[in-house]
Amino acid sequence: MTASEVTHLIIKMIELGMQVEDIRGYLGVVAASPRNGKWLIIKDDGRAVRRAEHEVREFDPSWDRHEEREDTAYSW
Repeated sequence: MTASEVTHLIIKMIELGMQVEDIRGYLGVVAASPRNGKWLIIKDDGRAVRRAEHEVREFDPSWDRHEEREDTAYSW
């Protein structure tokens, strides 16, 4: 990735109430602000976990999770 490509990336900040996906592929909702740098996330199965912002991304159900995407900003 070149420097000019990096300047065109859109960075989405994590917000309360946002549906997110962690690096393991689990879905959840952001329930509380960061403590010690980690957001409180309530997973679909009801468990509460803390994850750092770099370990989660906004989840959009319109994305097909099984196809490769051209956007390298979301490649884990």
